[in-house]
Amino acid sequence: MEFDATLHIQNIRREEVKQKEIKIMERIENADQYIKTMQEKQCQASRRLKNERELRLQKEKELQALKEELQQLTVRRDRLRKRVKKNEVYADFVTGVVKSSNQFQDTRQLISHFDMMTKMKKELLQNTQRTQTAAETIRAQLKQRIDQNSDRILQCNNKLAELQRQLDAARTESQLWDSKWAHIQNTAAKKTLSLGAIKMATMNIYQNVCKKARDEVIAVDDTMKQLDKVTAQLQIITYTPSTLAAHFISSTDHIGAL
Repeated sequence: MEFDATLHIQNIRREEVKQKEIKIMERIENADQYIKTMQEKQCQASRRLKNERELRLQKEKELQALKEELQQLTVRRDRLRKRVKKNEVYADFVTGVVKSSNQFQDTRQLISHFDMMTKMKKELLQNTQRTQTAAETIRAQLKQRIDQNSDRILQCNNKLAELQRQLDAARTESQLWDSKWAHIQNTAAKKTLSLGAIKMATMNIYQNVCKKARDEVIAVDDTMKQLDKVTAQLQIITYTPSTLAAHFISSTDHIGAL
């Protein structure tokens, strides 16, 4: 019984110790979780502090930039004020023009008209510049074409002069050949007349010498055969010088009559 009671007591204590260990472990885990949470909060606080520091530096830079811009604007404002004060005389002049003119009702209308005229002047200047540029381009192209045409004209003139020289030479040569041809024609005509006279004389001699021969008849225009026949007949018959002279005179008279 005492052993059982002792064992029971030990089991109870063991159970209590076990429960205490569990609680201790839970506390340790809770402590770790708390530490992690605190560390995270500390990191977040550090990041927030860093961001705030960077934001503050950025704001300070922006503030400095704004101060510099404000200073520049202040200087510009003062300069514009001086310019406005200096140009008040022009405003008074424009106001006086509007009052003295029936064309404009207020200053704004006058300024609008002036702006429109200025724009038109600018456009006219641009158009004039474009026109001048185009005219210069056309002038340059025209000069180039004139130069090219001048070269071509010079070449054509040189070629024309060469052709004229060749034409003159051809005319001279043609006149020379015409003269030669006329001479040839005259010579041929004379030779033709002489040949005709010779043929007629030969035919007369042939007829006188061979009129008694009963040979074949020789054609009238076959002078060579007639001469051969005459030569052959002269070898057969004998003529006295007076007879031959008579035949020659008779033939000559017949040629003269023709």
